[in-house]
Amino acid sequence: MQNSLWKRPELVFTASSLLELTAVLDDDQTFFITDDSQRERLQNLQLLHVIDSNCARNIEAILAVSGKAVRYVGVGGCAALDVARACAHAAERPLLLIPTFLSTSCISVDRSVLKYEGKFRASKTRAPETVFILDEFLETADNPTVLRAARAGFGDFFAGISAAVDYSFQRGNCSRAEVEELATFYFNAVDWVLKRFDGFNRIAMRRLARYSHASSLMVIKRGNTELSAGGEHKLYYAIMESHLYNGSLKPFHGELVAAGSLMNVWAFARQTGSYDLLGKFRAMCARLGLPVDLAGLEQIGLSCANMVDGLKKIDGSGSLLAVTAREISPESFVRKVFDEQSE
Repeated sequence: MQNSLWKRPELVFTASSLLELTAVLDDDQTFFITDDSQRERLQNLQLLHVIDSNCARNIEAILAVSGKAVRYVGVGGCAALDVARACAHAAERPLLLIPTFLSTSCISVDRSVLKYEGKFRASKTRAPETVFILDEFLETADNPTVLRAARAGFGDFFAGISAAVDYSFQRGNCSRAEVEELATFYFNAVDWVLKRFDGFNRIAMRRLARYSHASSLMVIKRGNTELSAGGEHKLYYAIMESHLYNGSLKPFHGELVAAGSLMNVWAFARQTGSYDLLGKFRAMCARLGLPVDLAGLEQIGLSCANMVDGLKKIDGSGSLLAVTAREISPESFVRKVFDEQSE
């Protein structure tokens, strides 16, 4: 239940640097949570904890040393933000977030994905009061990590279309009209990518932040993630929990989710004949640099065999991905989507 400290998250763009902003926020009652990427830059803050992962054990450790904090500030990637949300929720304290990467579509959401004994578990936590988007973290030139994270952020965002497919499929109304009505916001964003996207410049990065924020608000308003995460996320968790990827190249969340979403849209086209929609979704992924073929999968650390094994692990989940894999075989499914030679 939301308490009196909660308010609708606000998205704030600022030209202030990370050091400038954190210096303004820093005092003896503000507890900062960050990851290793910002350890050195933030080391002089009065109250700081650096996490190494999104393991749930971090929550207890932080709460044990942050008892007098009146607010929490999460700075970093997804893990740092998830842990900060969970700590603020447990302590019933206000929360500010400063994402250093736009690699997922949940920067402003009221949920955390934490790892318990090797298994991912999503739970309702705390929405931030404010999310600060710093100009310095929108620069993709000469920064391949920020660029890759932005691609992944779009990939996670467009899972909203795949989730709408699963939502309608599991309710027996797998029709194009139903999916378009459920995911109108996301389809409009597809049109923007195809017609106006001109590379990962400042305009595109700010739009990505707004998309992620809006997607988060929709989750908060609905009270669930049914229309933002479907079978593509089940596939992601199955692959990551079982380490079904190239050990030297770990896929970003949104990259793998985008691959699963493309498969789900392919399965939807197979069910409904909406191949023009599949063509648009594939073109959108290609324009953003997300995987649309086997070579693209390899670039993010995945093989055809990895995807096949992942599909086998979600068999019985009831998702359209699982049902399609059972009907035509997992390997045939992967090859029909990602291997042009198989068509």
